[in-house]
Amino acid sequence: MTILKFRVGAVLQHIVDHLQKSPDARLVLVKDEGIYICPLPNPGPSTILYADGCNPAHEDEQMTVFEGCRGLLGGDDFVDDLPFEWLRMALDFRWCWMRVRVEKDQLVLVNGNGSQMPEIVGGRNDEK
Repeated sequence: MTILKFRVGAVLQHIVDHLQKSPDARLVLVKDEGIYICPLPNPGPSTILYADGCNPAHEDEQMTVFEGCRGLLGGDDFVDDLPFEWLRMALDFRWCWMRVRVEKDQLVLVNGNGSQMPEIVGGRNDEK
């Protein structure tokens, strides 16, 4: 089990704005060379929000970030759907961080003080 932290701010607001304008877009959690959330299809870098410490472009040692991401979520790349409501909730409650707990078979939104919100659970996809 891993908890990922995403900064609630301008990038998250850009993602929300894009999803509201694009009804066919979906929100996803991605693990590749980094770990991030974004809409798919993705219109560009202003709508990619990396988990804290998981952005290879902003770290001194890209290999260190890659290995860190691998340590957090394993070696395989993946794409999992996230509920759009999670972003709205993070903004509406003015959280500094949105925390997502990644479990083997589900994703769980964890509230601003770290306690689980069991009614807000997302599934895990098998897409790669």
